[in-house]
Amino acid sequence: MIEFDDKMALVAWADVEGAGPRTLARLRARLGGLAQAWYASAPVLVSQGGLTPERANALVRARDARDPVRLWQRHLASGLDLVLDTDARFPDLLRHIPVPPLALWTAGDLGHQERAIAIVGTRRPTPYGCRVAARLAGELASRGVVVVSGLALGIDAEVHAAALARGRTWAVLGSALDRIHPVSHRELARRIVRSGGCLISEYPPGTGAAPWRFPARNRLVAGLCRGTVVVEAPERSGALLTAAHALEQDREVLGVPGPVDSTASAGVHRLLRDGARLVRDVHDVLLEFGWEDSPQGLEKALEGDQAAIWAALGPGARPVDMLPALTGLSAARVQAALTHLLLAGRVAMGAEGWHRLA
Repeated sequence: MIEFDDKMALVAWADVEGAGPRTLARLRARLGGLAQAWYASAPVLVSQGGLTPERANALVRARDARDPVRLWQRHLASGLDLVLDTDARFPDLLRHIPVPPLALWTAGDLGHQERAIAIVGTRRPTPYGCRVAARLAGELASRGVVVVSGLALGIDAEVHAAALARGRTWAVLGSALDRIHPVSHRELARRIVRSGGCLISEYPPGTGAAPWRFPARNRLVAGLCRGTVVVEAPERSGALLTAAHALEQDREVLGVPGPVDSTASAGVHRLLRDGARLVRDVHDVLLEFGWEDSPQGLEKALEGDQAAIWAALGPGARPVDMLPALTGLSAARVQAALTHLLLAGRVAMGAEGWHRLA
């Protein structure tokens, strides 16, 4: 027989419309647990739980229409991890935001929480915004910083792709992890997990994307991090909502300036005018939080031909025609490995040949 504990109850409550984190936290505190709240009558939810009669009756009707065993089996079949706020793995920074989630569904590694920075921006970036966001994300990741964003189109996607190539990135979704949104980012989501990163959601399996879920998602993006960096955001932008959440959570807000006449950077310029810290490069971010400025992730995940090429390049530049002799690889395999390293932001070609990027 399945024991109906708080974890199982949380899965069931998460499927009940109107049972948000604030309500569930109150019921858990007043009734002794989420499992007890699940079986409480409407009068008890009113007298002990502090709900209005209308709210209590609505929750009971919605609750009684659901089968907690079936919902638990759906959770198990998803293969996702469920981390309650009572679990030691639950990110400590999230415990201290105004409306913390009671649990997170995750896929991947939720470790390395000590140094995390959010980078967010517009869904319609300029080439300048894409370039700056990718460079900043990659350089932070290479120094052991977890780069957090929302898996959206535009700046978010640039940030995740650059960070996973050189370190770790977390993507916080406004849908369930089995309902990746946008659909075009399913492969990017898989790459994040394969690279040692993590997908995170407060929504149970089967929950689709909806407009009202993204502002709630934004509070988690900010809440997981010591600070939020905004790269390109017009005056009306979801990235500015993330920055507002960061300020509400007493976290730092930083901004990357753009051209003075760029509408894509108008929101960032307002943040900077109002006191956000200016970011020009990775050193500004590391200095703001007192973090050591030394690459930690450059050797991450190098295997086979790529590892051989990396070792052969050494500290200086090498002409490409020297690499087959130095590595024992064919010219075709050398070229393929160099292409992968180039796309990962680990090598570049200069006047004297190929060289490592630090």
